[in-house]
Amino acid sequence: MVFCDDEQRLERYDQQLWALEDTAFVAHERLTPHALEGLKVYLIDTGSWPLLTAKLATATYESAWLLNLSDQLPPEPLALSRILEVVGPEDDDREKARIRWRTYQQLGADLHAHRLS
Repeated sequence: MVFCDDEQRLERYDQQLWALEDTAFVAHERLTPHALEGLKVYLIDTGSWPLLTAKLATATYESAWLLNLSDQLPPEPLALSRILEVVGPEDDDREKARIRWRTYQQLGADLHAHRLS
């Protein structure tokens, strides 16, 4: 699951998943009431969050992970087994991530930081 409440950012990510390489792509779809069943990747915004909640109630998606591409927390952060946050090197991005981290802490989430280089 990929969440973002910024439509332009989500659209760019959508396009990138279709064009990883000349012959490769990641099958995905925006989560709508008519979305294909059984995909491994769904793109979700705030409006489609209720559809995700319904999917999480099924055995197929009960241990789903969420990639948060938003500057904010997802609507129900503790509903998923794991949330991945990628933080860029820019000061603004890092400050927003610190705020999200503190909020996750206050909610009682089990947090782990991994430095990628």
